[in-house]
Amino acid sequence: MARRFEFELMDCGWSPAGSFCYRKGSWELVFDTSSWMELGTQDNPRVFDGPVPEGDWGRWTIRLIDHLAQAEDELHRLRRADPQTRTSSEW
Repeated sequence: MARRFEFELMDCGWSPAGSFCYRKGSWELVFDTSSWMELGTQDNPRVFDGPVPEGDWGRWTIRLIDHLAQAEDELHRLRRADPQTRTSSEW
């Protein structure tokens, strides 16, 4: 039987930060309904939203969340270093 997703999050370094919210550094994961969650970073409050995983998909989903947050942080770091870095709306 799969563990509850909240326990999987805590095992992977996420900490409870209020009702329906978890944090890992400057990243925030908010459960906006019983079955959906939103990932935000310091620079982008809405990086990703998707369903809360069911069954054995918890660890896979956490790795995806961490990857998306890291990529978003890196994108904003590059934009600060080089203002000429294009945004997706310019492609």
